[in-house]
Amino acid sequence: AKTSAMSKAVKPLGGGPVFGSVPGIDPSQVPAAKAFTDAYGKQYGASNLGAYSGGGYDCAKIIIQSIKQVLDGKKAALPKDSNDDAGAKTFRQAVIDGIQGIQYAGVTGNQGFDKNGDTTNKFVSIYSAGGNAPGPDGWSFIQQVDPTKS
Repeated sequence: AKTSAMSKAVKPLGGGPVFGSVPGIDPSQVPAAKAFTDAYGKQYGASNLGAYSGGGYDCAKIIIQSIKQVLDGKKAALPKDSNDDAGAKTFRQAVIDGIQGIQYAGVTGNQGFDKNGDTTNKFVSIYSAGGNAPGPDGWSFIQQVDPTKS
C-alpha cells in the first residue's frame, strides 16, 4: 500500500526504488483539483493527503448528490426512525439506483458508472518511494494509466 509509513521504512534501506499503485487518478495531476489539495493541505497538512483522500471526497459528494436527488424527486422518503427497516431499505435502494445515473466532475476527474455499477474512470496511478525526489508523503508520482486502453 502507498502509505507514508512504508515510504519512511523503505528510505533507509538504500536499495532501488519501490513501486506502488493506487486505483484512480492522483488529484495532484488534475489542475481542477488544486483547490481541493490546497484546502486539504491547509486543514490537515500536505503530508496527510493520502492516496484515497481525493477519491473519498468524490465518493462522499456523489452519495450526497444521489441522496439530494432522491429527496428532491420524492423517489423515496427518509426512514421514519431507527426501527423503520422497510423505509431504510427502500431509501437505500433509491440512493443506489440514483448513483447509477450520476455524472460528476470531481477532484479525481469525471465520474460515471456503467451498467454493473463500476466506475467509468478506470485510471491507475503509479508511484515510487525511495527515489531522489519523493513527494510530501515520501512517494513520487510516475504516471497514470488506463489499463482498459492498453
